Amino acid sequence: MMEQQEIRPFWDALEVLCGRWKMPILHCLCGQPLRFSELEAHLGCITPKALSAQLRHLELNGLVMREVLASRPVATRYGLTDYGRTVVPLLQDVKRWGENHRRQLMRPDEG
Repeated sequence: MMEQQEIRPFWDALEVLCGRWKMPILHCLCGQPLRFSELEAHLGCITPKALSAQLRHLELNGLVMREVLASRPVATRYGLTDYGRTVVPLLQDVKRWGENHRRQLMRPDEG
């Protein structure tokens, strides 16, 4: 029987990274910091309310930093923290797995 302590790290990771938008947001921020409107454009159909909530959650968990720019109108820019950059290899692995999975699903039935 598996010990609870062996499973707990999975629950901790899922708590921070799960949800429809969190990994795509982190992926968008891998290259460079982006303004809120730029993130919206990259993600497509996310609502401003959902994007704001997801960014807040990622910020509270130390993965994303928020910078208020001294501009008119006021704009915000988001980027990965040093700690947030530690998730980049995981994102790359998940993306690669997703690509392989899609190819597997598209194969003609081999049975």
